[in-house]
Amino acid sequence: MRQYEHLSHRFYNTSLEKPATPISLYRPGFRYTQTGHVVNQGSEAMKNDREQTPQALLLTIPQAAQCLGLSRAKLYSLIAQEGGPPVVRFGRSVRISAASLKSWLQQYEQQQREH
Repeated sequence: MRQYEHLSHRFYNTSLEKPATPISLYRPGFRYTQTGHVVNQGSEAMKNDREQTPQALLLTIPQAAQCLGLSRAKLYSLIAQEGGPPVVRFGRSVRISAASLKSWLQQYEQQQREH
């Protein structure tokens, strides 16, 4: 026996047994062709997905920062400034309303145009 041969089972599957249950690559809710390719369901399927997914009314700071394309730290600094996006506080939790974030962004854009 070679020096590290007793460790080979960690790196190679030496078992000749097949897995107990086969792994399916097919996802429920998708249509497939006979060759196994996903059928393009087009924008109608995406529209139905959007209609079924409820939009969040309140966003966390990281979520709002991601929506704006800013870092979390930059959004916190904007919140600290007067005239920053309005926040809603629940105890220690800080949230931003999606509607107020959109309106604040429009106001911020107008201010930038004026300067």
